Amino acid sequence: MFGAATGILSCMGRTITNPPAEAGARLRVAPLLLLAAAVWATVTVELVPAGLLPDVAAEFGIRVSAAGLMVSAWAVTIAVASLPLARLLRRLDRRALLVGALAVMALANIALALAPTFEVVAVCRIIAAAAHGAFWSTVMVFAAAISPPAHTGRAVTITGAGAAVAVFLGVPLGTFIGQAAGWRSTFWMLAALLAACALVIRLTLPAIAGSRADKGDRRGSDATLVPVILIVFVQLFVAFAHFSLYTYVSPFLTDRVGIPEQAVGVLLLLSGVGGLIGLVIVTFAADRVPRAAMIAALALLFVALLALAAGAESLPAAIVSFVVWGIAIGALPPLLLARTLRLASDRLRTAASAMAVVAFNAGIAIGAWSGALIVDGPGLTVLPVVAASAAAVALAICLLSLRLDRKEPR
Repeated sequence: MFGAATGILSCMGRTITNPPAEAGARLRVAPLLLLAAAVWATVTVELVPAGLLPDVAAEFGIRVSAAGLMVSAWAVTIAVASLPLARLLRRLDRRALLVGALAVMALANIALALAPTFEVVAVCRIIAAAAHGAFWSTVMVFAAAISPPAHTGRAVTITGAGAAVAVFLGVPLGTFIGQAAGWRSTFWMLAALLAACALVIRLTLPAIAGSRADKGDRRGSDATLVPVILIVFVQLFVAFAHFSLYTYVSPFLTDRVGIPEQAVGVLLLLSGVGGLIGLVIVTFAADRVPRAAMIAALALLFVALLALAAGAESLPAAIVSFVVWGIAIGALPPLLLARTLRLASDRLRTAASAMAVVAFNAGIAIGAWSGALIVDGPGLTVLPVVAASAAAVALAICLLSLRLDRKEPR
């Protein structure tokens, strides 16, 4: 631990133009844990309003569905703004970009905590979401840049683990604080956390040069663009497969599987435990057998969703399927993002990371929207069939991508 801390301090004041490439270079975990803390803070900001909507709606005298704009406007902003911001800011120092994005999010949360009207709250959320898109377009690129290339998968997994911790710890904690001390207190706390992350990153992590455009550089001329687009589409279909069913998982479990409403949380907890297991597995597998791990995770997702479609009335089958589903969905985001960063050239890397963010959020939106149409139309029985079909498409595109590129370790 002392060695890792010394490694952080020794990086102060340096500008890195290329990732460390020494043979056998060790992965420094402490800087990645700092980035994971920043990820945890930003994802908590993104998701915590879901637990506070009734309190926000009550204070401003609006419907809970109207207060839901705090969530939906965020997703739309991410989808619309991430790519243009990545292109606009691609030549900036990446540490400065991370610090700036976190600072903007902190200021937006302070303004939100002071907001006199819900309209101000909505504007603050949109500003914070745009900064979040810029942050996510850069943070994994930064994690890969300060790590040896042989450890890209593990670096992405450790950094991305902050998002899982946000779901399982950050959101419940933020909701508890908001309900106990008022919803505004949650955003004061998050603003302080974001500011602290920005300050520590600025003081302890190295500067990383942004992308450089070569002479004659033209859009579309990058040979890595097509492989990146293929793996981005895999991420879109994975998000579609997951959220088309997960958005309506409560009625599916009560109406189709037949479990009591109070037991839904237990099954979701088992799925969450599966997700943590998937993350742990990926920490060891992402760099050793990235291709096999990715295929296995996609196959597990497909099998779990197909099992729910075929044996929805069986409680034991549903329990096993949920755990397997959790393992797969815990493993896939870091595996797919690590592959995106490995495939992309340095010039395309920031844009590729932004494309992955946009694709995943688009998959969430399309999946949730399609799920609503299915629930109102053919019914809950069809949901896992559609989800499994999307997972099959993701697996097929992944296999095509791997066939086109055989450079990565098996």
